[in-house]
Amino acid sequence: MGTLLEKKEIEVIFITDPLLPKSVKGDPFRIEQVLLNLLTNAVKFTDRGHVLLQVRMLSQQNERIGVSFIVEDTGIGIPESSVDKLFVPFTQVNASTSRRYGGSGLGLAISKHLAEAIGGSVEVESRLGEYSRFYFNLELDIGKGHAESTRITQQFNGKALMVVQHELLKYSLNEILQSMGIETYTVSSFRECVDAVHNGEHYDWVIVDMGMNGIRGLESWRQWLQLLDRQITRVIGLTTVFQMDEIAAGDADSSVDAFLSKPVTREALLEVIGSRLEEEKPVSINGHTVDTHTLMGPRDEGEAVVQRFQILIAEDNEINRMVIAEFLIERSFEVTMVANGRELLESLELRAWDLVMLDLNMPELDGFETARHIRRKKAFNRLPIIAFTADAAQHKLEDCLRAGINAVLLKPVHELNAAKVLNSWIHLTWLQQLHGIQAEQAIASMDGKVYIFQFALYKWIQEYQNLDKRVMMKMDKGQLSAALRLIHSLKGGAGNLYASGLLAKIIELEKQLKRSRATSTGELYPDWRESLSLVQKEINQIKSSVPWS
Repeated sequence: MGTLLEKKEIEVIFITDPLLPKSVKGDPFRIEQVLLNLLTNAVKFTDRGHVLLQVRMLSQQNERIGVSFIVEDTGIGIPESSVDKLFVPFTQVNASTSRRYGGSGLGLAISKHLAEAIGGSVEVESRLGEYSRFYFNLELDIGKGHAESTRITQQFNGKALMVVQHELLKYSLNEILQSMGIETYTVSSFRECVDAVHNGEHYDWVIVDMGMNGIRGLESWRQWLQLLDRQITRVIGLTTVFQMDEIAAGDADSSVDAFLSKPVTREALLEVIGSRLEEEKPVSINGHTVDTHTLMGPRDEGEAVVQRFQILIAEDNEINRMVIAEFLIERSFEVTMVANGRELLESLELRAWDLVMLDLNMPELDGFETARHIRRKKAFNRLPIIAFTADAAQHKLEDCLRAGINAVLLKPVHELNAAKVLNSWIHLTWLQQLHGIQAEQAIASMDGKVYIFQFALYKWIQEYQNLDKRVMMKMDKGQLSAALRLIHSLKGGAGNLYASGLLAKIIELEKQLKRSRATSTGELYPDWRESLSLVQKEINQIKSSVPWS
């Protein structure tokens, strides 16, 4: 939803019932499609105020729950006499709506059809010029073994100051933070924020809505940040992906410690709050304390020296097991071997593993299915999975990424290749080496799932690695609108990946292309070609910094 907010001065807010079970059985594709249709409509018809997605548990009986997804907006509203027309295909409430906002009149009709196809319903209440509220109600079975609630169990000690004006956003943040055990204080203006610090209060976190009037671009903002003890207080900026490049360009004295992209989810906020504690905690390995960024360092002929990281390996071939174990033990890894995927899954809970390696061809449970089982547990979101195979046909990276496998080594395993892969994935080192992308921010917005971020980045590079050629071809054919659609799509992807430098270049290129409706733009506006070259150069640099390029 964040990518729809480029020119909208509205808040998009999520509030979810903590009593909801952790998983349910249902049709995720249709549920997602209905919610996206309802939310997209709400953003489209709202120019001020908010769009709220609230998820409530209506009932629970035996192993079944009733859930209501409520999408509320403060947009143009619907006259009572026209409510019945909403779900009729190719019908708009009135002609002026169609002219101003566009659209085919299919979105709500499709939503109603999809909801009913999975046993649900869509209802609406609205008042013209004030609000609209859509209810998507559904009954679902509770997932096996997941009857526990989604209430946050990880607790933190500390105080947070929130500098937020919007009441619903305040409510949402307050609810999440207090459920983590954090003491919260809220102010609604920059002046109150300054007073709070001058009063001598110390805060572990200060969460600032960077879109508030009077926050950014003031010398007083820099001076206020300098009053904080940045060793104690972590400043978190709430922003949209489109504001981020402008804010990130500020000097060190006016910067924040972390960005949190709107709309804010519970998981993303938990990730950002928890990251501070993770940064402060060294990792203990076999009784020796090492920094979390200790990596495999260079040795003779490109080999590597490592701390005794814990690696769990599933391999059914005895000779292969011996060769792999010998290679890793020589490099100071501590290796635990199992014979198949089922044994690996049973061993996962025994200790904290730094890395898992598995053969793609194993009896009982192959490497792909084993990886899928691992990825179903949130505890293993950041656990690197490296596969090996003798079958080059199985080496298709996209298939492996879809299963949650991060990298593949071909047998016989070459020592230098293995050392390079291990260097990249122990402690997810490659994330710190990425060019132009704020990886941890993007991962937080993807529910903390590193493998989802990797897949998104892989597909994004595949899609846009030859962007300049595609844009030039469309421009040469006089297809300016098609070129702009391609640029707009790239902009959304860059925003999702938190590529703030690239995003700024894309926005400039888009502006230059929009200045002309002529087909021979090269003569009238030559700068767009230079901007396109800069965009492609940035994409190429991102591509060259990933470990699979």
